[in-house]
Amino acid sequence: METKLLYLSKKISFLVFLLIGLSVLVTKSYAYDRVHINNYSTSKGVVVVEYAGCKTDVWNIEPAMVVRNGIQPSSSHAPVSRGGCLVTQISARFGEYVTNSVRSNPFQPPWVWKGNGSEVDSYKSSGTSYVNFSIVQRSDTRFRIMSDAEIQRENEDPKNKSPGFKIWNNTIWPLSIALSQVGCLYYDTIKPGQFFERNTGAVWFTIQANISKDGTETRTNWDCALPVVEVVGSIAFTALTGGVFGIAGVAIEETTFAAGAYAGAQVATASWLIEMGKELAATSEGSLKGQYAGPPYPFRCTHKPEYKITGGWGAPTKNEKGEPVIPPGTPLQIEKIANGC
Repeated sequence: METKLLYLSKKISFLVFLLIGLSVLVTKSYAYDRVHINNYSTSKGVVVVEYAGCKTDVWNIEPAMVVRNGIQPSSSHAPVSRGGCLVTQISARFGEYVTNSVRSNPFQPPWVWKGNGSEVDSYKSSGTSYVNFSIVQRSDTRFRIMSDAEIQRENEDPKNKSPGFKIWNNTIWPLSIALSQVGCLYYDTIKPGQFFERNTGAVWFTIQANISKDGTETRTNWDCALPVVEVVGSIAFTALTGGVFGIAGVAIEETTFAAGAYAGAQVATASWLIEMGKELAATSEGSLKGQYAGPPYPFRCTHKPEYKITGGWGAPTKNEKGEPVIPPGTPLQIEKIANGC
């Protein structure tokens, strides 16, 4: 009898050990990596991840960085392991908690949430094991949380492609053209008759253009527009020294000044140069907001939408006094000419 009991005891112990081992293996096989978020917004905020039957994850996300020709997203993970929990919803909001300076009683929280006005569309699922997600921009003030699988499908499907922009310079001046969101992400200076082209993906931008009098690029990642005072000053100087002639393809004898003559001419020409500069500043730039890198949804296609820029300053000439003059012309106009389909 004791022998049978000992045998049964050993057998039960073995089965318990086997079950524990199998439980560990099953748990490990169904353990998913922590949820990973890439934030393509330049705003900080908070992410909330909800799971099926598991505790919710909440953590802060840092803003992305604006770099030349793109955005460098911030990267973060959920604070703890999710085990075998399936994701049912991911939501986010941009802003931060700030000190509550108007507390009327001690029971009010010492801080309040201050948003930045942007909306974030949540990711929803009946339950997914996906790990990698991104917060991507869909318009000037709207973002969407997408899984990497969704983004890949959108990029691979020809019907859903929104590849970028093609913008023609149909003026007689070099143009500094930029695609901007919170800063100038894509920009370059384009000669008359040529075009600006970028592959951007399915994103919304503001198209901006400034006349570049000498064909040099003046923009930076953050400085999307040249200040008016700089436009006026630089125009006045180049006009006074004759440096603008030839830039617009106009064959005209340059006006130059020797050192002494230049000093005397400054007083005589200062007023008309300043007035000319102000007029030119008013027609030196243009913008077009809310432009999508592809035809309007859902009629997207594989070809870039095309735009043309017209207007701007007239051709350099001289007035009756022989002074160099640039006619102000008309404001720059940015017009969509084709969806590409």
